[in-house]
Order: sequence, then C-alpha cells, then structure tokens
Amino acid sequence: MPGGVWALALALMLLDPGNAQECSPGGHRVLQNPHRSVHFDSLHLQQSATQDLICDHSLAAGWYRFLIFDRPAEMPTKCVEMNHCGTQAPIWLSLRESETLPAPGEIKQLTACATWQFLLSTTKDCCLFQIPVFVRNCGQFFVYLLQPTQGCMGYCAEAISDAKSHPCSSDEIEVEGDCVRQLSASLTPPPPGRPEVVVELIESRVFCRCAFDVPPTNNSVGFIIAWSRLSSQEVKEELKQETTVRAYSLLELDGINLRLGDRIFCMASIFFLKKPHVKSLAIESQEFFAGIKLKPELSTISEDGRAYQLRIESTIPVVCSKFSELDPECKISLKLKTVNQGKEQLGLNLALSSCHVDLPQTSSCANGTCSQALVYYTAVTDFSRDGNRITDITVEPVVNEDFLWNSYIPDSIQIRVKDVPTAYCYSFTDPHIITFDGRAYDNFKTGTFVLYKSTSRDFEVHVRQWHCGSLHHPVSCNCGFVAKEDGDVVTFDMCGGQLQESQPYLFLKSQDNTSNIRISESYLGRKVTIWFSSGAFIRADLGEWGMSLTIRAPSLDYRNTLGLCGTFDENPENDFHDKNGIEIDQTFNNCVAFINEWRILPGKNMFDIMPTSLPSPGKQSYCSCSLDTTSLYPSSNQLDSVSQSDTVSNCKDLTHVKFSSLIPELDITSKYINPEALLRGISKQTSQEENNWNYFSQEENPVNLTKLDLNLQKYPENEKQDAPKTLDNRTHSRDQVSHSQNRWKRENFYEFLPLFAFQSLSQSKLEEFTYFFPEDHTEDIPQELVPTWPTPSGLTEYSTLALCQQTLANSSIGKHCLTFLGKTLGSVIAMCVKDVLLKDDLSWAEAGVALLENECERRILEEANYNTEEYGKSIEDILLVLKCPNFCSGNGQCMHWGCICSPGFRSYDCSDSQDKAPEIIELENAGFCDVQKHNCMVVRVFGQGFKESPSFKCEVTKLQYNSSEWVLGEAIHAHSVFQNSRTVHCRLPADGQQSGATDLMGEKPTVKWQLKVSNDGHRFSNPKILTIYDGACQVCGLYEEDSCTIKENVCIIDGLCYTDGDKNPTRPCLICRPKISKFTWSFLEDNQPPVIQIQQDKLQAFYGENFVYQLMALDPEGSDIYFNLYSGPEGANVSSGGLLMWKAESQTPLPFTLLLSDDCNVETKVTIELTVKACDCLNGGSCVSDVKFPPGSGAYICVCLPGFQGSLCEAAVTECQSNPCGLGRCVSGFHSYSCDCPPELKAICRHPCGKGRECVAPNICKCKPGYTGSNCQTAVCHPDCKNHGKCIKPNICECPPGHTGATCDEEYCSPPCQHGGTCLAGNLCTCPYGFVGPRCETMVCNRHCENGGQCLIPDVCQCKPGWYGPTCSTALCDPVCLNGGSCNKPNTCFCPNGFFGAQCQNAICHPPCKNGGHCTRNNVCTCREGYTGRRCQKSICDPMCMNGGKCVGPNICSCLSGWRGKQCNTPICFQKCKNGGECIAPSICHCPDTWEGTQCQLPICNQKCLYGGRCVLPNVCSCRTGYSGVKCEKKIQIKRH
Repeated sequence: MPGGVWALALALMLLDPGNAQECSPGGHRVLQNPHRSVHFDSLHLQQSATQDLICDHSLAAGWYRFLIFDRPAEMPTKCVEMNHCGTQAPIWLSLRESETLPAPGEIKQLTACATWQFLLSTTKDCCLFQIPVFVRNCGQFFVYLLQPTQGCMGYCAEAISDAKSHPCSSDEIEVEGDCVRQLSASLTPPPPGRPEVVVELIESRVFCRCAFDVPPTNNSVGFIIAWSRLSSQEVKEELKQETTVRAYSLLELDGINLRLGDRIFCMASIFFLKKPHVKSLAIESQEFFAGIKLKPELSTISEDGRAYQLRIESTIPVVCSKFSELDPECKISLKLKTVNQGKEQLGLNLALSSCHVDLPQTSSCANGTCSQALVYYTAVTDFSRDGNRITDITVEPVVNEDFLWNSYIPDSIQIRVKDVPTAYCYSFTDPHIITFDGRAYDNFKTGTFVLYKSTSRDFEVHVRQWHCGSLHHPVSCNCGFVAKEDGDVVTFDMCGGQLQESQPYLFLKSQDNTSNIRISESYLGRKVTIWFSSGAFIRADLGEWGMSLTIRAPSLDYRNTLGLCGTFDENPENDFHDKNGIEIDQTFNNCVAFINEWRILPGKNMFDIMPTSLPSPGKQSYCSCSLDTTSLYPSSNQLDSVSQSDTVSNCKDLTHVKFSSLIPELDITSKYINPEALLRGISKQTSQEENNWNYFSQEENPVNLTKLDLNLQKYPENEKQDAPKTLDNRTHSRDQVSHSQNRWKRENFYEFLPLFAFQSLSQSKLEEFTYFFPEDHTEDIPQELVPTWPTPSGLTEYSTLALCQQTLANSSIGKHCLTFLGKTLGSVIAMCVKDVLLKDDLSWAEAGVALLENECERRILEEANYNTEEYGKSIEDILLVLKCPNFCSGNGQCMHWGCICSPGFRSYDCSDSQDKAPEIIELENAGFCDVQKHNCMVVRVFGQGFKESPSFKCEVTKLQYNSSEWVLGEAIHAHSVFQNSRTVHCRLPADGQQSGATDLMGEKPTVKWQLKVSNDGHRFSNPKILTIYDGACQVCGLYEEDSCTIKENVCIIDGLCYTDGDKNPTRPCLICRPKISKFTWSFLEDNQPPVIQIQQDKLQAFYGENFVYQLMALDPEGSDIYFNLYSGPEGANVSSGGLLMWKAESQTPLPFTLLLSDDCNVETKVTIELTVKACDCLNGGSCVSDVKFPPGSGAYICVCLPGFQGSLCEAAVTECQSNPCGLGRCVSGFHSYSCDCPPELKAICRHPCGKGRECVAPNICKCKPGYTGSNCQTAVCHPDCKNHGKCIKPNICECPPGHTGATCDEEYCSPPCQHGGTCLAGNLCTCPYGFVGPRCETMVCNRHCENGGQCLIPDVCQCKPGWYGPTCSTALCDPVCLNGGSCNKPNTCFCPNGFFGAQCQNAICHPPCKNGGHCTRNNVCTCREGYTGRRCQKSICDPMCMNGGKCVGPNICSCLSGWRGKQCNTPICFQKCKNGGECIAPSICHCPDTWEGTQCQLPICNQKCLYGGRCVLPNVCSCRTGYSGVKCEKKIQIKRH
C-alpha cells in the first residue's frame, strides 16, 4: 500500500474506532512463518546454503496477526537477542514504564524497536531503530498495523501463554510457551525443557554442566546430549555427544578441548529406552561464554570529564590448587591497556582508573558471574579538534600457573570518544572582551565583575578593573582576579597599590585536600597561568598598568556559563544575558545593561570575602594505560612521561585533562601550594626525574617537529623544586657550558631576574592583605566616550595604524602564525589603534602581542595535531617562535626551554641589550609644542630600549639660529622621569620656553632643542628635534611645507608674537599694526596730548619761601609724560618728572608756562599763576611752610625769637611770669627782676637775702625752693636739662639753638625739617636720601619707572595696574600664582612641572585623587575627612568596624551577614528571640532561665511532665486526658456508670 493511502486508511480507522474491521477474518493477514519465533536461532539460516532470512522491507503495509505452528502468537514486549526470529535484526514491541497493551476493543499506537550490535562491539543496542505500530485488541488475539522496514529486519512473534489463551489440550504440553502435542508410546517423546549451561567445581577442576527439565511421561526415557562451540568463523563445532539416562552432562574446561573464550552450546533430546530410535525434538541451550567479559557502561562517551563504569566479569570461577579455602592471594591479575585507532601522535584518548585489575576467588557464582571487578574510564579532555576517535580497551595475556588461565586473552572492547567544543575568552587591555562565542565588546567601567561562572559545577572567576593610563578618557584595565574551583580559591591581585607601582600578589586563599591546581610562569614572568584540574585555566599577561586575561572553558561547561565571557553555546547573539541566563532586550543599550548586570556590589565579591564551597565528592584519579609513552604527554603539566617499566608494573597517575602548552613554562606551584599536597605530587614524579632529563637532553640535531607531539614546552619536573633558585642565577660563560651540557640547561635557563617578580602571601599575612577598592564604590555615571584624532599629544590615526601593523602584523608571531590567526590579527590591530587613541601613549602598541601568542597557541593545539600534513613546515616555525619569540632577536640561541641570550643581552627574547643605546622613535606631538596650549617644559619621548637605572638621563641642546642655519649649542643634562621601556619624560631648563629664549629664523619666533636619551649616562640615543613655538602667531606641524608658517594679522617684534591692536608693554603709543609693519611697532593713530592736573584752583607761596610743587598730568593712552619749563621767573626750574622749584623773592603774582609731552612727542602748553603773599611775623619772627596744608597753599607758621611768643610772635616773655617774689611784688627788668616786699616782711632781714634766697627768720636767709649752692645761686631742674641746656630757674631749662622742650630734648628747626629730615644745630636740616632743600622739601627721583610707572616718592615708582617692583618691572598676578608658579605677564602665570591652571592652582596627580581628594601638588593628594592613602583610596572608620565588617566609606561599615549597626556590633537574629530572649550573636538568642530553644520558644519545666504531659509554660504542664497534677503525676479515676 502506498504510504499516502496507508496514512489515509489509518486516519479513517482512528476516526471510527467502533468499526474494528481489522478483527474480522478478512480485515487482516496472517504471518505464520515459524522462524519468526523468538526461540528460533537465525544462525542456522545464515549457515545454510539458501540463507533464507526473513526481511520485512518488502512487507505490504496493513493489519497482521501472528501464528506459530497454527497457534496464536503476539509480538514480544522484551528485548530480543540479535540473530533470532529468522532475521539478523529482530523487531519487538517496546512498552515504556507507563505503557500497556490495549484492553479488549481498544487500539493504541506503540513503538517497535529493532535490536542491533555493531561489528567488533560487545554491546548491543535494543532500540537502534524505532518503528511506529498500531495494536488492536480483538479479544482472543491482537492484530498489528505494520509497515515495511528500512532494511533487512523482521517482526518477531512469541506464542501466547496460558494466561492469555486457553490451556494446552490433554494431549499437549507447553514447551517454552508453545503447546507441543504429546505423542503416545507409538509417537515421539516430548522434548525436554531448554537446557542451561552452568559451571561447577569438582575437586578444583572446572566443568561445564548442561542440565534441563524432563517433562512427565509414562515411559522410561534416555537422553542424547551434544556439546558444541562456535568457531572464530561463526561455525558450530561439535565437541562431544553423550547418551545417558541422567538429565545432565559434564564437560571439563581443560584448556585444550574446551578453552577460555569459547562460546559453548549444548543440545538435548529425549528417547524412549524401549525404542531408542524414537526421539523427541532436540532443544538447544542459549550460548554460554566461558571467560572474562568487559562490559562498559556506555560505548560512546564525550570529552566532558564524566566518569563511566567498566565491569569486568568472569563466568568461570577462580581456582587455586594450593589454596583449599578462600584466600585473598587467590586471584587472576589482569593488565589493561588502551590502544588508539588512527593517528597515534594525537595522544591519549582514554584514561582508566587503574591499569591493573584483580579478579578474586569467590565462594560461588551468581547470575552467571563468578568473579568481578570494577574500573572507571573517562575521556581525556585534550582541547584539540581531533574529531571523534575510537580507543580499544584490551587485556594483556594472563600470566598464571593454572594451565587453563595462562596466556588467556579476553576480548577487547571499543570506546568511541566524541569531540566536544572548548572555548577561550579574552579580556585584554582597556579591556576589550572577546566572549567564548567570539562576540567582541568594550568594558570601560571600573569595579568588580563576574567574568565567568559555571552553572554545572562550582567554578567562578571575579575580576577587578581600575582606571589606567588615560588623562583624557574614562578607560579601565584588569588589575586582579580571584578564581574558585571546588575548594581551591586562587587570587592574583595588584589592585591594592598604585598604577605602575604595584607588584602582583599571588596566593591560595583556600586549597582542597585533593587539589591538582598548578601554577606556571613563562617569558620571565610576563605570563602567569593558573591550571585547574577541570581543564580550565586563567592566564595573566602582565604589564605595568595591570594585566590582560585569557580564560579557557572546558567542554564540561558547554552551555553552562554566565558572566561577562558570555554563554558558551556557539551562538554569539545571546551572549548579553542576565543572571538567569535570559538574553537582555535588544531594544536599548544592551551592552551597558549587560555589564551593569554582572558588576558586583561592594563587599560581595571573592576579593573581600572567603567564598563557601559545596562539599565535593572525592576526585577519581586516572591512569595512562597506553604503551606508547613517548606520544602521551612528555610535556604536559599534569601527565608525566611514562617509562616502559612503569606501564608493565602499573599505571602512571594522571588527571583526565590534558594540560598542553606550547609556550615554555616554569612550574612554580611549590611556591604557593601547601607542602603536604606538594609532597603527594613529588612522590609520583621523583622516579621519573632522570628519565625526563635523558629524554630532553638529546643532541640538538635538526628535528622534524611536525612529527612530534606539539606539547614539547614544559620544564622538567625537578625544576619545580629549583624554581626559586634559578631566578637568581647569573650568566655563565660558554666555556662553562661546554663542561656540563645538562647542568647548564638546568641551572642557567634564566640569566636575569624575571620581568615581574610577583609575590606570594602566607596565610598569616592574608588578613593584612585587605584594602579598600574605591572603584567598587564609585557611582556609575554614563560618560560619552568619543575620542578623536589627533590625540592631545599629536598622534595621528595614520601613524598609529602604521605602528600597530609594524608591532603586530610584522612581529614574528604575526607573520608565522598568520594562517591560524586569520581575522583575529586584524581585530587585534584594531584594538591596538583604539588603545593608543584612548591612552595617547604609543607604548600600548605592544600589549596585543600577548593575545596573538595565546590565540596562536590555542589554534595550534586545536587544529594542528589533526591537520599536521596540511600545515607542514609552518608548524615547525610557529613552535620555534612560541618557544623563542622573535627567534631570540638574533641575539641568542633557541633551546628547548626558550632563548639562551648571548653575553650582553637579556630578556625572554634577548631583545634587551646591555650595551645597545636606546632609540627615540618620536617626540610628543610630532616634535612641535605650542606655548599657548602646552607646558613645553616637559617633553614626552617615545621610543624603545629605555631602562630605568640610576644613570638614566636626558641630554638637551639648544639650537641657535645663525644666518641661514641652526647651530647646536652646549649640551646639558636635564631632569628625566622614566615611565616604561617605551616612554620617558624629559624636562627642559627653566628658560626652555621663555619668550626671551626664542630665536628669529626668517623673522619667525621659535626655539629648538635637540633631545637624546641614555640608559647609562654614556651611550646616547639618536637625536630628535623639538620645536617650541607661539601658536598665537604661528602654525607649525608635519603638514606645513616650511614646518612653521606665520598667521595673518600678527606682528613679530623682538622675537615675540602680538596680534593686531596689541600695544607695546612699555610704550603705549606704540601698537601692533600688521598692515603697516609686521616686524616693528607702529605709532598709535589719533594720539591725545597729556592733560595737566592741579589739586587747587590757584597756587600760592609766601615771601621768602623755597617753593617746591609736584605737578601732575595724565596721558589718555597711558604713555609716560615729560615736563619742561617754557617761561617763568628767574631761578625757577621744573624737572622732567614735573617737580617745580623757585625762591619766592617777589610779591608780584608771576606766571609759569610749561610744556608737557608724551612718548609719542605730542605736546601741550600749560600756564599756571603763582601768587606770593607777605610774611606777617613780628618781633623778628620768620615764616616757614605749614606742613598741615598741601604744597602750593601758601600756608605758613611763625618761628619767634627768644622772649616772644604767639602766632605772629606778638607777645613778649618776662622773668616775673614764674612769680619768684612770692608774697612780694615782682618788678620785671631786662633778663632780670626785683622783689618789692611788704613792710611786715622787710623787718625780718636787715639785709636782702638775694635772688635765690628768702628770709625765713630775723636776719636768717634760706635757699628758695628750686635753688641750691652756697649762695643759692644755682637753680635745680627736675628732670635735668638735656643737650647742653642750662637750668636758669627751677625746672626751667634754657635750650641751645636747635633744641626746645621742657628739658631741651626736642630738636627744633624753624621752619621744621620735612620728609624725615633731621634738625641740626644752627636751625639746619640734614635730609634723607631723595630729598634736598633747607627744609628737605624737594624730592629727587633718580630711578626710571618701567611699564608706565611714575615716581611717587624718591626712588619709589607708582606702577600701573598689573605691575610692581622698584622700577615696575615685575608683573602682578591677582590672584597670585600658586605652587611655585611665576608671574611673567599681568595676570599670566607660568606654572612649574606638575601644575596647571590660570593660577597654577591645579596640581597633576596620576592616577587622580579619589573620593573627592584634592591634588595639592605633584602626585600628592589631600584627602577629605574620612579618607586616607596616597590617592585617598582608603576609607577611615572611627571607631573601627567590628565582627569582620569592612570599611567601605567614611565611617560606613559593610557588615557580614548576621550583623548590623554603624560598627557592625549589633547581631541579627533572623528569627526573632521570644519570651524576653536577647540576641547576642547572629541567630543566637540568650534565653531567660525558664526558656530555651533557638528562639527561646520552648518553656522549661524543672520537674519533668509525666505520662505524656507537655510543658507549655515555665513549670506549667499540660496533661493528657486522665491525668492531673503539677507534673501530671496523678491519674484521674473515671467513674463508670
């Protein structure tokens, strides 16, 4: 029936189930070939000449019923062995757990399965092919809707049992489910039950026993039993035939006629003893295999790290003649080995848990098994795309004293290993991330992130990113990672220090007891790799800025990863996912959302807390059971080379993961792993040390590397112990090398210290190695990142692309591995260009080389083994480049472990010459510096070969322009700052960019310096020229034909640039007018004349005055003003500064005519009038100027002669003013007086007492008060008269000329001395510097005031705004220049190195100050309150955080789980304490005396409640029914009625 018609009929039948026409006699066909019976062995048909096998590929589709010998039959519902039912592939009906056959009248769709076993395989597949079958229950029988098969297969049938049909009739018996007619005595006897072959021991000899059931019969019977075995040609060979009356037969396994490995059958028939020729049907047993079977759990496995069981069973008991009873020493020892099919050089494919298996002696056999053993097998994860490979597990010939067992070889089995993909994730430089599935994106954010997390096992990687290398753009780099696999937690971290100052720390936070972790370094520490037992590894390529990371995911994580590295399912489109693995919506910026999704909150990452590990089952160890030891893993990290003797005796331990590296490595695990774990590994390796060295110390003849295993680059195992020592070795001479080749290789592989001497931390120091990572706490502010070319330092896209191509594409790895790198090379070059653009630093061009190395190694490991013939010679070159980068730069010899440098060279590629001078490639901004935009005092120099040393220096030489060429001046050594091997900073001398330092080259103001660099102070690099110019008037650069061109509308005068309209700083009437002259000053147009300024309306003087007056004038343009006396009275003069002087000897008003001119010679004539008034002092008094009034006012005061006083000296002074006569009357005379005494006083003294005495008693005189001496002639002054003054009366001093005052202590000149002049005797004044005249009234200014300043007082200039100093020559900056900056123009600061801004107020700190810190000077931060550290990166918590809390901000603690509070000192009980309980620790309650339990929820009854009573409150029992009392101790008597 055509398929379409069959389907239509089926559909109609299902639509009308009530009409079961297929149950009617004409509704189905009958299949009644007896060969379809499940008991029929098809091998008989295959051995016959016709080979008439049943093949249902031509069966017409339709309903069928089965009959066997005219009896109802059904399709079997259990698996049928191959070569039964008259076909090779029997088809049976498969019922799943929930499926049953249809009930009467019902129809069901079920599945039929075909059994098949592949050639040379010992495992059958019961359901290799599946066929849909509809089954209808017609009550007494089943019908089946069958369709043609795809190949030569046959549907099976099985006679239905009594439970399913009527019992056999009285003359029939059932045999194996079939009713067989029981003949009478004249007929054949009934057949026996199916014989069964078993083994048994008889006196330590092994026999096969054929036994069977005998059906009941009324006649005496005998038995014919025939033994046979299946030959290697699948033909049965008869061994023995026996006629017996016993229902069994024995046949000895003697190792000659019947041997181990034979497939044995026995056949039995019954005959009547009375009629021996009358025989029953012969019934044959099932096959009995005598020997050992290898039964794998699965015959097809994957490289996924999973373990599978291999059961080794013996159907023959183990017998030892010398042991009468069971003994552990009685056993059969088997040696297993693995043999790979195909290319042997691909390495090990399968590993076993043991290569040696013992089958022990057992007391009995059960279910056909007399002894068994269990071995585990697993696929070796080789990370190579080597296709699906087949490995045979074979058993070596048995060696045993028993003849039966000796030389027996059990049958081998085949295991097919499927290749499963592995993947790499890269996080390089900025970082640019390439996911496991190849999707590339940039993560410029800082903080801590989940890079890689497995959802199928306990594996996770956290990475930290800090700000690095850019002053202009927000970019970041990796600075550390923490990786966890099961109980192993490894940290490699440099985030706690400063950029370009930190050394990485590597330490194991935790270690599993079964740890197989390995740590290796390459290229003198430039690469550090952490290898995990799962096959995952993390490789850090170190730089001064941080590290780039390469992560390998093993195949067991396929479709089971989360994090920034993506999903690892070979679909890059879904790499951006959330924590649930769900793809992030594409409608918005999913990259930013994806990165934020995997940023870890502060204090929640593995850097800050110790992660908890789930209990992991013990790790199974595995063995290499291959005899091909040299092709296994002579260089792998975990798999040691295996000697022939090792394999014979026992297996060589290894992990199931093949750790392959083509880059030379030094195993440094011993520096970090705990000693106990290390000793376990060392004990396995010690015996192989010499063997390894013998292998690797061969003569260095040319080797065809393409025929070797690609994993030749691993240090010998004994290097693990010597690793720390070899780092300190120094270069040995070639003579020493020739004496001991091996010693030279082992001890002098590294000639110099590693590039990155990272450190380990002991467990005791781990607590100290905690730090605040401010990037975790910075607010995530989206920033536009739109860098443009050229960079701030002048780097162009074209030059950067050329450099990246030269560094990467033309590198040795780029050229030789191009076939394998493919498009990756272009991607890495693009990353290089972006790095330089963002960092503005050419030294980043080399960072991509490490990615090329890692990617090339990966591609070779994945593909080259599989396609060795295709790639041929190129693989040999690539291996050499990976071993010896740049072929040792031509400065060394390439050995097995890398470069051995020639004397005078070092580094992992011998590129670092101790004698070679460095090379300058380019100066910042292509060698041009604009003083208007940059601080040209510090020059960034790019090159190669720079080395930090005490003798490192820059040499700078200023060039002088002489006629038509630049001539070198004297070289000087300038201050230098080493940045890295490709960048240095050179500082020019203090006048390096000053305006006075420029030279005119064709009227162009430029300064040129030649720069050179030396590492040792002796050998200098090639020179490069730096051109410093003023961008105000020039355009300079690479694209100008004459290097520098003059702008339009500018002037260049005296080497300085001025724009149109700029005035001369010292002569304001001169101005820059480029249209008139570009190189000289032009006169200011429409210049206005000076204007005189008189302080009062009319000037006055008094007669006889030495008139001095300072004239004032103002120039509208600010020019200096010059005075000249055009006309005036005789003796008058005026200084150029405007000081008018004249002796007023006429009382007639006089005019003074003055000429005023400015710097531009514009004059103005001014006439002023001076009025002279008379001096009105009387009695010979003289007039002097009154200093209380301004000059020119004519005000004066009178200086009186002695004896006169008053404002005009009009009052005379007499001797009687002091009342010397007391009670008498004083009579004044010229300079004398006399007393006229009253009469009552005259009588007392007969004679006058005199001038200084008085009569105190008759005729007694006494000195008056104030007098002394013999005659009272001496007056007394208290205090004494000074300055030679004479005491003429009591307390009255007569002062000499020039002094005055009560005691003559005051100098006095009339008129007084002015401007600080000193009064001398004779009414003379001595004047201070800058003043002249009788009274120091005239000022003289001898200093020239610059920049428009005017002389205000002697030698003191009054400066114009913006200038100050004695001559106004110093510019003034307001606000002042800070941090050592100098003011070189008004309000224009010149800043020292490390500062910038209008006031030099901004310091440069690199990296920048964090957490709001202020950069106060070069790389010195002043922190806000609450922060500390060089970059204010550490928070301060006072008081400190307790109970493991971390200080994450000023006085902000991040508490561990279970604690809260400002200091994390308050415990949290997540289940609240009840009944007055107090929470004293996380989830720990302190209960009152009467309560207990985790929440204090359980009351305590001090006296136990009895008879099932329950304590419900403290000391309160709730009793069961029938009991009472405090303790429920009383039983209540229940009255019964």
